[in-house]
Amino acid sequence: MVIKKSSNVKNSGWNLVNTLLYPTIFLGLTPFFIDQLGETLFGQWMLLNSYVLISVQIISFGLPVSITAHVAEAVGANDLKKLYSYINASAKLLGILSGIVAMIAAAIFILPHAQFTIFGADTWIMFALSTFSIAVKLQENLGQSILKGYERYDRASFYNMGNRIGALILQIGAVLYGYSLLSIIVVTLVANLIMVVAQWKSITNELPDYKVNLIRSYPEQKELTHFGFWNWIQIVIAAAAFQLDRFIIAGYLGTATLTYYTLAANIANQLHLAFESLVGSVLPKFAKLRASDSDTKEHFITARAFSVGSSIIGLTGLYLVSEPLFTLWLGEAKYLKFKPFFELFIIFELLIILTIIPKTYLNAVKSLTLATGLELFYKSAMILGMVAGFVLLGTGTSLIQGQIIALIISIPIFLHIVNQEVLKNSVWREVLLGVLPSILISFGIAYGATQIMWASLVMATMTFWAFYLRDPSFKTKLLLE
Repeated sequence: MVIKKSSNVKNSGWNLVNTLLYPTIFLGLTPFFIDQLGETLFGQWMLLNSYVLISVQIISFGLPVSITAHVAEAVGANDLKKLYSYINASAKLLGILSGIVAMIAAAIFILPHAQFTIFGADTWIMFALSTFSIAVKLQENLGQSILKGYERYDRASFYNMGNRIGALILQIGAVLYGYSLLSIIVVTLVANLIMVVAQWKSITNELPDYKVNLIRSYPEQKELTHFGFWNWIQIVIAAAAFQLDRFIIAGYLGTATLTYYTLAANIANQLHLAFESLVGSVLPKFAKLRASDSDTKEHFITARAFSVGSSIIGLTGLYLVSEPLFTLWLGEAKYLKFKPFFELFIIFELLIILTIIPKTYLNAVKSLTLATGLELFYKSAMILGMVAGFVLLGTGTSLIQGQIIALIISIPIFLHIVNQEVLKNSVWREVLLGVLPSILISFGIAYGATQIMWASLVMATMTFWAFYLRDPSFKTKLLLE
């Protein structure tokens, strides 16, 4: 059997639609949810979502990325026996994790009946159901990782979008009929369960000679968990860096403030996921090149230019239209609460997009110690900056300002180490010119004046052209493979 594969363009297109479609629809409906649920209850819902997201990332032990990389290697080597072993080993590992989480959810569920009254019964039930959602999402991630590993991004996107949009329709119905937050969580869980079953059936249909065997012991488990461990360390660091701020605000400034902070943070996070998905197909590509001992420098330089360029264009364009767009969307009163957070998150993203391709590349070629060390370095700096900013100023914006300062200091060091280990180009050119377009646009946004902003854009464009597009290793044709 030959597995059907698709091009970089097709994969990137599906990946981008998969990443952006649901968040765009949800964000469009955010004013409706805030009006119906109230700022405080909406903030609680977002906090539960953060709990599920963080837990899935941590409990999955880094296996989703590991599964994608190893499945891609097996496909690249055209070794179906190895491929099926990886799938069964992955299903066994994530199945055990899902079972453990489901038992924890059941234990939480009975707490109200055991007169454990730290929280009300409804709170415990919502917490238990959210925990059970973690077990279901681990299985969803299994299917998504397998499909991406053999480059069926179209099918992975179809099931992911169907899951999230189907759940959103049910959530809207629950809110319109006046049901509680508990009902919203229940209908979301039901939608997830249905889609996980459908997704797994799709995978087995794609591989007609594949047989599920979760009893046997697989030597491939060691490969998956070794890779997964290092990726898991990166995920734990990222979860702390990207989610800790929400809990600080909830604890010290209240869930009403968290509503607008989370709204801006979610937009920035979804944009970052979109920028990652736009070049997501390079991970299996890098893995295959490594498996065949091919040179990867041209692919790295080309993917980096495309990633940074498209990200800067997207972030700058959104900033330029943000005031009329978000005022129309949220209304003037809500927009004024949202604006300070949003502008700072745009600057934050302009800096952190520089890490996307280096991190993807290092993980794909299994330079796991270096990838993890770099992740620990700049995200620890972010956490320190976040906490220091809040301790000094005690505002929601100070959390982001502290992270931005930390990135301005740490990203040039990050780029220097990547250059030393991977590219071996001119140090000053890689470090200074690599970060300069982002710094210039960030200065224009922070300054606020229209003339300064446009001058910054012109200088950033010239610098980007000189550094990224004039690099001898940049090859447009690689983007179209």
